[in-house]
Amino acid sequence: MWTSWVSEGKEVWDIVRVCKNPFGMRERCGTLKDGAGNRYETSEEKLRAFTAHNLITDPTEERAAVRQHRRPPSTETMTHIQHALKKTRNSSAPGPDGISWKLLKMLKDTEIGRAVIEDAGQVAERRGATRMLESWRAMKMVMIPKPGKDHTAVKGWRPIVLGNVVGKLAEKVVAIELQRHKELWHEQAFAGRKGRGAIDSVMLMAHIAEKHPQGVIVGRDAQSAFNTVRREHARHILRNHRWLRDWIHDWLAPRQFTMEVDGQVLGSVTMTGGTPQGSPLFVFFLRNH
Repeated sequence: MWTSWVSEGKEVWDIVRVCKNPFGMRERCGTLKDGAGNRYETSEEKLRAFTAHNLITDPTEERAAVRQHRRPPSTETMTHIQHALKKTRNSSAPGPDGISWKLLKMLKDTEIGRAVIEDAGQVAERRGATRMLESWRAMKMVMIPKPGKDHTAVKGWRPIVLGNVVGKLAEKVVAIELQRHKELWHEQAFAGRKGRGAIDSVMLMAHIAEKHPQGVIVGRDAQSAFNTVRREHARHILRNHRWLRDWIHDWLAPRQFTMEVDGQVLGSVTMTGGTPQGSPLFVFFLRNH
């Protein structure tokens, strides 16, 4: 993008404006069409089109009502939450409730901040009947145009999912707990594993290539991978870990999304399958799919 702008002779302040508000100067979402040639013009029609392309909305069982059980989380859980909060980026966009990581860090030593973080710890531990609030599970999906794609096509737009950060804190603690159970992971799994990263996987591939010079390394990309996770499959994977099994089953229950494009809310929809994009728990289920 930078090269094309410079070659076009754009003014430096045009580039500055894009850097400050990258979504504000992108192509507008006009009439859309899908692979079958159907056209979508109104907000309601676009909502249906984007939903069908990006979300699973099949009928499924309803989530039971939330019951609160007040009990302080363990010191270990609070340590995990404080560590996870410290590692978050201040520049990350907030979810539907408007609370950002930066704001939560500013409030963490106040009475209300400590109460919110303690609530996240209770939910992460799933103490008694404590469950994640529906408001924490609410999400916003913002559709942005894919660079170099046909923006009159439904598939020419990419969904960016923004969740409420307090719910994400609880997810991060559960992700840490999953790390402890090595039997749930393949020994050569790298994504989502503590102490392992992209460099380690590249070194492993280099070692394999050196050992087998006539071999072929095959890469595989899962289409709409976030939509591949199913509650029943998750329960099966975690069948020997009761509290993790029950927590994940509840977390994968249907959740509400609002969908936006060009700063306009198209409407809301209920996602009944898959995991939210960007969740720290997703890589575990992708590896086990």
